[in-house]
Amino acid sequence: MANNNIGGASGDINDLAGLPKRVNLGQNKKRLSGQVSAGHAHIEGDMALGKRCITALRSSGEFSRATQGFHAYPARLHPEAARLLLEALPGESLGDPFCGGGTLLVEGLIAGRRVYGSDLNPIATLVSTARTALLSPAQLDLLAETCKSVAETAKKTCAEKKPIHLHAAILKYKSWYKTN
Repeated sequence: MANNNIGGASGDINDLAGLPKRVNLGQNKKRLSGQVSAGHAHIEGDMALGKRCITALRSSGEFSRATQGFHAYPARLHPEAARLLLEALPGESLGDPFCGGGTLLVEGLIAGRRVYGSDLNPIATLVSTARTALLSPAQLDLLAETCKSVAETAKKTCAEKKPIHLHAAILKYKSWYKTN
């Protein structure tokens, strides 16, 4: 389905991309990457879906769900953007070939989807694997007990103004990222 109206409400591509077609660099003009040269362009795609994607990608602001803020992964996808993208693209499963820190994978799990992710960056796969790990009820109970114990030790240490030492549970799990 060809559609030559690739812009926003005015039909101008600058409305959609938020970037000028050309940048003045002194006397030289350079075309920005991703822009087509002047002339006729053949464009295919679902404009309604494209507009929803752009709306999603403009998401910003604070988020407070415990599933987010796990790691300060650079250039991460905002959780609200991931949620809106998933709403725009329904299905039972989700594949993210550039999963980065795993935000889209986490939101996919929250939405009840089977998720598959990959990334060339080993730190990305480490972070996304940790973020998408599902714990059994027994593991959750153990985690809750460990957290309570760590909190009690911290309160006691602070009240007695003792030097802070790492709790045994933290030392035991300091290698959480290693494979079993």
